[in-house]
Amino acid sequence: AGVTLTEWIKSFHNTEINSPQSLNRHSTQLSESSLKIITQLAREISKALGNLHDALVTHNNLKPEHIVVHKKLEKDIISVKIIGLGSASLLTDRSEIHLKSRK
Repeated sequence: AGVTLTEWIKSFHNTEINSPQSLNRHSTQLSESSLKIITQLAREISKALGNLHDALVTHNNLKPEHIVVHKKLEKDIISVKIIGLGSASLLTDRSEIHLKSRK
């Protein structure tokens, strides 16, 4: 089971604060492995959104609570699912995408 992006960030932040590299409660120097995890997460979120947009779907209500993060412990592999598509829109004409992106 996964956790929302909000929960994941809180958990990650708490782990980083308690790490030996923590400078103080408000400033943390991230390790190289932490940066790799954050980069992988950002890439997975971008891919998931790209897949929605390739299917001509716009979410219309994207927020951290609608991004579910799954982490496989044995390999540090992160996957992402986008949920909360109740207010999503299906674009039926490519010109609509072009017009909306210009606004």
